[in-house]
Amino acid sequence: MKKLNLYLLDHQLHINYNIMEEIISLYISNITKSINIVIKCERLITILDLKELVAKKLDTYACLFRLTNGTNLEENLDALLSDLNIKNEDKLFIMNKLNVERAVLEEWYRLDGNNWEDSENWCSDLPLNEWYGINTNENGKITDLYLDNNNLCLVPSELSQLTKLFELVLSSNNLCLVPPELSQLTNLILLDLSNNDLLSVPSELAQLTNLKYLYLYGNNLSLVPSELSQLKNLTHLYLQLNKLSSVPSELSQLKNLTIHK
Repeated sequence: MKKLNLYLLDHQLHINYNIMEEIISLYISNITKSINIVIKCERLITILDLKELVAKKLDTYACLFRLTNGTNLEENLDALLSDLNIKNEDKLFIMNKLNVERAVLEEWYRLDGNNWEDSENWCSDLPLNEWYGINTNENGKITDLYLDNNNLCLVPSELSQLTKLFELVLSSNNLCLVPPELSQLTNLILLDLSNNDLLSVPSELAQLTNLKYLYLYGNNLSLVPSELSQLKNLTHLYLQLNKLSSVPSELSQLKNLTIHK
């Protein structure tokens, strides 16, 4: 595979292809694994142009989670920059704007944002911590997401990419489903899904081993997964205003747990 040469031109990120055909390794939204596709280019191409070409080739909306020469940008950034001989900080800044978290949020807004009550600064070029409902750490990673009472209708499975998330508050919306992929948010301490239209919660949430607060009240739940007894750090479980006739006896194993029902 030929190495992609990245450089800054007119304050935009461009890609120079040394040959007409290049295999580009990328992630496409709603596809759970990376796929390789071939895009033919005869000129310098911007990221937006590339997204349009990919969308046309796959006949679907293309959300570029990562655009590299086969290296995972988020997990091996130093090796990637060395491989591409990138030393200029301005170029690094432009590259970082193509990070996974921004792409996930932009895709979420594309799918559901028209319904939201407040979406101030979403999909703008501003830092993520200036988008409505978002807090980030010193490295720009999302740590808290507060979109309660905002008329949300769906939660994308790609939200599992926000791996530094500590608090996720989605209460008082119109959610009917919770993607099991949220179980990958293993740093979560607080998950608030209260006052929605949930009929069930995925048993996979038992993998949230750092979770302390789980808010499920005000839904249409008829049962609670017994697997939640694996949440050894859980201290508060809120189950009021559901359709529960009982709670799993296994939850009694959690000696520090208070169940609000």
